[in-house]
Amino acid sequence: MVKPRVKGHGFERWVSNYLKKFFPFSKRHLEYQMDECKGVDLDNTEPFAIQCKRYHNIAVYKWIEEIKDKTAIPILIAKADRKEPLIIGYLGDLAHMIFDPKLISMLNHDKANKVHVCEVEEEREE
Repeated sequence: MVKPRVKGHGFERWVSNYLKKFFPFSKRHLEYQMDECKGVDLDNTEPFAIQCKRYHNIAVYKWIEEIKDKTAIPILIAKADRKEPLIIGYLGDLAHMIFDPKLISMLNHDKANKVHVCEVEEEREE
């Protein structure tokens, strides 16, 4: 049986290697002392702060698999009580979301035309 800590470290290495095509200097962040604690598992992935979690079963898979449209990139937005919403998607879609030339062109076109995104005010739970 593989220990959870070993499994987690192996997953961090796998993610780091996977992301090297986008972040060539990506590597595991090793925290040996408290002053090195950044709360991230990978270094050199700016502007992203990446935390990796590896568990046997995670409910978000069930939720994201409810998306039936296979022509679009599935994104799950989840929120717990009194917490900020999270965006969850498949790692393999990261390249499409960030580095797709069509998407970059579209975003640049929107900036040039000064298209504004409507801000949605989140209801605060008390």
